Amino acid sequence: YTLSALERWGIPTLNSAEAVRLCDDKAQNSLVLKAAGVPTPRTLLAYSIESALEACEMVGYPAVLKPVTGSWGRLLAKANGPAQARTILEQKLALGSFHHSIIYVQEFIEKPDRDIRAYVVGDKVLAASYRTAKHWVTNAARGAVSVPCPITPEIEELALRSCHAVGARLAGVDLIEAVDGLQIVEVNSGGEFSGLMTTTDIDIAAEIVAETVRIAARSSPSYRHVGMR
Repeated sequence: YTLSALERWGIPTLNSAEAVRLCDDKAQNSLVLKAAGVPTPRTLLAYSIESALEACEMVGYPAVLKPVTGSWGRLLAKANGPAQARTILEQKLALGSFHHSIIYVQEFIEKPDRDIRAYVVGDKVLAASYRTAKHWVTNAARGAVSVPCPITPEIEELALRSCHAVGARLAGVDLIEAVDGLQIVEVNSGGEFSGLMTTTDIDIAAEIVAETVRIAARSSPSYRHVGMR
């Protein structure tokens, strides 16, 4: 809402309200990435337990079940078979939240015990790190250890393509190393970088401020003042 108001007033921001909307909704995120031809795990949406079980069969077991909104790897589940999937789905729907009535089903990608977080500011990938954990959810908030990751041409190209697809100029891009190459899991608007900061000498916060100043300098000084009552 704040970004929408700022846009109405003509005040520039790093990420638009639309970019944040696309990033904060995993379903919208996946749809946009797929439409842009970005390699991403096969994903299906379902709205009932039975259709979700069909979706799990289509992507194959194990299947990953996620809420359409959320962060830090919370409420993710890996179903190894139909019985386990049904139990997980029944529990999700019993929570009663609107978001849990939209079932996001994604294929499980076999990968090393790590993923990659690439951090984009403006049109540049500032830094990247491997996030390693024994658990299949390799998220820094869940205890994953961050170590430096070289920014290869493939990482740079995919991270920037993903950000351009959703319209983000500030984002943490999550990649996984599949057997047939890198895939984008999701683009996080303004993703956290505390783990990444331990792996690089780049001052990410300072780069964000510098990009904000550049955007402000390029914009018109005459903002539209629209009152809100």
